[in-house]
Amino acid sequence: MELSEAWELTPAQTASQAWRYVVAQATGILMARFRLTADAALATLFTMANEDSRPLVAVAREIVEEVNRSASARSRSGERPPDHRWGKR
Repeated sequence: MELSEAWELTPAQTASQAWRYVVAQATGILMARFRLTADAALATLFTMANEDSRPLVAVAREIVEEVNRSASARSRSGERPPDHRWGKR
């Protein structure tokens, strides 16, 4: 086996990285939206998933997609996102 082959990801590794990325994005969204610590945001994701009897990644994906839809709608309307640092729009 050549070195370049050793660094290729298997489909399972690729899926695992995608799962982690979506969960990290959703965690960050919850942190920003509700001013939570990373641990508290992740615990919130786990709670949401458990309460709905859904996989964690499905809940995380839903949160990320909601934010993406909202941002896309704002972009189409020409509306700027709120500037949270200064409390202005």
